[in-house]
Amino acid sequence: MCIPRQKLTPRSSVDLFDILGLSQKRKLTDVPFLIAFATCVVILMIVMMWTLCSSDTSRLAYGYVFKEFIDNLGIVAKVCCIGLGVSVTAIYWFRHFVDVFVWTMLVGVVLLTAVGVGYIWKGDENRFLITRILVTFAPLILTLCILVSRDRIKLIIRFYEDTIKTVFDMPLLLLLPLLTISCIILVVASCLFTFGLMYCDGNYNVGIIFAMVFVWIMMFWMVQFVLACHQIVISGVVARYYFTRDKCELVSPIYSSFYILIRYHLGTVAFGSLIITPISVLKILFRARTINCSLYEDNFLKYVTSIGYIITAIHGKPLCQSGTRAVNLFICNLLTYVGMSWVGTFVFFTVKVLVVAITTLIGYSMMVKDRPDDFEFYVVPVVIGAVFAFFCAHCFFVVFEIAFDTAFICYCEDYGLNNSTNEPFYATVEFHEKVKKAQELTKNVEAKKTEE
Repeated sequence: MCIPRQKLTPRSSVDLFDILGLSQKRKLTDVPFLIAFATCVVILMIVMMWTLCSSDTSRLAYGYVFKEFIDNLGIVAKVCCIGLGVSVTAIYWFRHFVDVFVWTMLVGVVLLTAVGVGYIWKGDENRFLITRILVTFAPLILTLCILVSRDRIKLIIRFYEDTIKTVFDMPLLLLLPLLTISCIILVVASCLFTFGLMYCDGNYNVGIIFAMVFVWIMMFWMVQFVLACHQIVISGVVARYYFTRDKCELVSPIYSSFYILIRYHLGTVAFGSLIITPISVLKILFRARTINCSLYEDNFLKYVTSIGYIITAIHGKPLCQSGTRAVNLFICNLLTYVGMSWVGTFVFFTVKVLVVAITTLIGYSMMVKDRPDDFEFYVVPVVIGAVFAFFCAHCFFVVFEIAFDTAFICYCEDYGLNNSTNEPFYATVEFHEKVKKAQELTKNVEAKKTEE
């Protein structure tokens, strides 16, 4: 670890206003961005009200997509319920059978990749022959990666057991995704409804076009804002849990984290979501125009912003200061963190894909059974249900992802501020040993590479 140690007095418990003496009493952070966000939201509300009052809402119902959605509302609801049920089932398995869960996901990916390779080779066409040959090695490469990393995977499983314990010690955390999903649905539905009214009116001029673009961009910004609030609340809860020695002393950690967010850090959330929004919009535009453009800055910026939210939840500092500290922590602990997180990231991504696949298959089977010859009858409900299933799986499992990242960042701060003698770690002995094993494992791998 590269974090300099500081002399501190041990405490039995700690408040997020003053964690380990790292931060003074919290102050409002990034206020100008909160003002800008609030102003844009007010303008959006005015645009929505004006559009609703000046448009013929009945015309929107005759649009193809909206008509299909309205006509198949019951079926859409069923498919969405299936997606929610599959997500909850995955959470249950992850809670009680984490070993089986992780290995099943990894083996399942290898098997699905093998099936995909078989499907690609199905047929007599000689087109894309080189691509087919290269893809054929994908299952073998995945299998070798899993076998080589099996010790690290076992260690990650033990590490995630601690994260699962933290989350389920405060089970109300798992209800936060329901609030997040509800807010996202409200935001997206309102913006799409307004956009649809403008589009169906057909009276395009500079003002209407600008309003349509404004509504579209604000939809992205508000969705990112909601997701950022979701993350910073969970980060605050996990940080409070970590830095409290006697867990029985925890009093309403979720409420406290909500209060701190609303009272002090909405500006930071608005700033961070504003940074992500234009890159997300550009990424979608590039893909819509089939431009092969990989915005690697998007992933890095999202990661730094994400860690910045965690540090804001711990220290109460503005996003720029938190982001700078996040970069330093990332550089100092790069190998350890990457070695510990890639398996978890891969597993969680696999879970989301499988949840979507299972939901799509079940929904497709239901639709085909009812009307086997009518493809248009089930394509809209199944697609909507699959998207909803992905958001459900993402919002539920992101709780564990955020908890994992927060616990690791808290450990980095803990390690830099304490030692195991005069200033004991806030981390449990088991947690400390697991991280140390991960560090040693990573160092050994790097040492072997250097020798070669």
